[in-house]
Amino acid sequence: MQRGGYFYTQEKINEIVRKTLDRDICVFDDFERFFRRKFPLEGRVVLEIGFGGGWWLATPIKRGAYGVGFEVSREIIKRAEIAFQQAKLKDCKFYEVDERYFSILQPSSIDYIFEITVFQHIDPEVTKRYIETAYEALKSDGVAILQFLMNDKNPYKNPFEGEGAVFYSASEVDEMITTSNFIVERVYRSWEEGESHWNHYLLRKPRSRPDRLRLETRKRLCKIRRLFLQKKEKIAKPIIADTYPKVHRNLFHGNQRLS
Repeated sequence: MQRGGYFYTQEKINEIVRKTLDRDICVFDDFERFFRRKFPLEGRVVLEIGFGGGWWLATPIKRGAYGVGFEVSREIIKRAEIAFQQAKLKDCKFYEVDERYFSILQPSSIDYIFEITVFQHIDPEVTKRYIETAYEALKSDGVAILQFLMNDKNPYKNPFEGEGAVFYSASEVDEMITTSNFIVERVYRSWEEGESHWNHYLLRKPRSRPDRLRLETRKRLCKIRRLFLQKKEKIAKPIIADTYPKVHRNLFHGNQRLS
């Protein structure tokens, strides 16, 4: 790994990751404030999509949760396994994701699924597959918290150029969520740069007859929208001054809260 002109050995990388895992970085503290609802962690099963170094997944484990991590790279998983062992975090399991996505898990086995700064780097069809298979993996009272990079006027999509950039319109996200049978409980909007912003979606399964009627109504609306929507070619990449905006960087600073 190279940073700031310096090359780090694998041992140095492990040390940096271990120190990060030692810090109290609980994204669920921010979720509670975003969505004005409690997310108890003791005894819960928490899954992160694209866990990387595992810094967001580590604190729920320290607070009594069982952590599950999904990654596409076996190398990343091996590094995380070493770091978690050194940090003495044992209540966790990491999976290299294949084309089955959440289907590799037992149905109704997960309490919380969350994702941060991942979907803007992957193909929309892959994101759609994550959402579709998450439904079966969640418990009946479980929730998914998913983040999307939004731009209604220009939902540009090119996950393969540079760091990648996939922007969604509200209607696109709504259709993916609705066709996957999820109910949107609440949306939190954060950080804006021109016409672009982040949306955090709190999703749950339908729990009552009104929920199911609401879902069916939204499915009909999605179908009507598809029939009348005229697709326009999107060629201009939205300008983003900061790929990883302040709202995410602050999560690395322990007890610091978002402004």
